[in-house]
Amino acid sequence: MNRQSSLAVQSQNSSSLQNTFQVVPTPQSLSEMKMNIPVQRNFWKYARLCEEDFQKVADTGDIILFKAPDFACKMQRFITNSNYNHIAMILRSSTGSLKFIEATMQQGVEIIDWEIFVHYKCYRHFERVVYRRVGNFQRSKETLTKLEEFIKVAKNKRYSLAATKLLRKHCTNDSDISIKEDKTYFCSELVASLYKNMGLLPPDISASQYWPVNFSSRAGMKLLGGAFLDEEKLLEFNSVISGEGGNA
Repeated sequence: MNRQSSLAVQSQNSSSLQNTFQVVPTPQSLSEMKMNIPVQRNFWKYARLCEEDFQKVADTGDIILFKAPDFACKMQRFITNSNYNHIAMILRSSTGSLKFIEATMQQGVEIIDWEIFVHYKCYRHFERVVYRRVGNFQRSKETLTKLEEFIKVAKNKRYSLAATKLLRKHCTNDSDISIKEDKTYFCSELVASLYKNMGLLPPDISASQYWPVNFSSRAGMKLLGGAFLDEEKLLEFNSVISGEGGNA
């Protein structure tokens, strides 16, 4: 499919920005992969949120955590002691449409239209898809403009999970427009870089020190400026619960 859409990063509560760039999602990449609305609660573990309500409340900076069933993903979760093996960050476009940015082994850093993700039922590739809202976070025009400029530079960067970057404890140039031409990202490194860019994570700690587990509820991640990640909410797609029956 050759569908294109333009994106200017914004918040639901801010005016659109002028700069735009093209997003061209493909079926191949898709196959890889305020909160006042009441949600049904799984009395023993998870709150739940239907996908339709998710589209209404999700905003730039919120995150999605994924749990995939294949062996490699299970091994990653075992090694990192995590319920999740992949993470992406939500973007709200200037037209109000919902997208997310991620880094995958097959496609590198790319932006996906949420409606296409749902249309192709890509959620069926995962045992669980979980949403976390970032609260008490001011999505100012200045913050969103800076974020958009960084995304322009980071988009299409290659994927890499190299031992050298895992050993890098401190780095201050992995989250702004000064990143190197050959810069690479893995999924949680990308999200951590985006959070550093928005002032939500310490600027000196390397983004490669973060794994999907660090963004889960169990990790208790502390964001800067009084911001916080809300509880995990299990997304329901067309009356089919993503993660129903899955093991933690």
